[in-house]
Amino acid sequence: MQSILSTVLLTACSFSSSVYADEDYITVSAFLGSRINQDINNQGSSNNAELSSELTQALSIGWKYDTKAEGELLLSNSKQHLSMTGTEFDTYVQYLHLGGKVLFTNETPFSTNIGIGAGITYFNPNTNEYDPKTALSAHLSGGLRYQINQQFSLKSDLRVYATRFNTESHLFCKEGNCLINLDDSFYLQTEILMGFEYKF
Repeated sequence: MQSILSTVLLTACSFSSSVYADEDYITVSAFLGSRINQDINNQGSSNNAELSSELTQALSIGWKYDTKAEGELLLSNSKQHLSMTGTEFDTYVQYLHLGGKVLFTNETPFSTNIGIGAGITYFNPNTNEYDPKTALSAHLSGGLRYQINQQFSLKSDLRVYATRFNTESHLFCKEGNCLINLDDSFYLQTEILMGFEYKF
């Protein structure tokens, strides 16, 4: 999986429709949106964990890689309510990803893009009862941009995250006792985001 992601990312970042590049730039984007979740399967038990769909905040820094490609550093955060039989608490689910986008532009203010990225997922319980957990993850994205002027744009993104848990991974542990067994599994979340971008 890692080799496939690396190949796709390099292909995306290397895409260009012109030998000549416009001047370099850096962008900062801020988003608000919602996260759509699946249950976290508790291997070997029917007591799965349900995560509520909550408000998401995201911030990204982009930079010009080529005429039709951008690099991106993304931080996405959502405080979500987790419920299991006999247990309820809030937890932050955060993504820090590095990736790239292929841009599809035309003569109108509208443009689209597709992207890919990889990094870490951080499960940070809003309670001292359980330890935080970090796992490797990747995402695919599709976006729409409306250029207001040279500096400002409105943006909308759809992102799908996949977090990989290795054999004998556990979540929300304390002193050797863990709520969830994540033996060799993937966890998926989807984000729908809207925001604005400023270009330097």
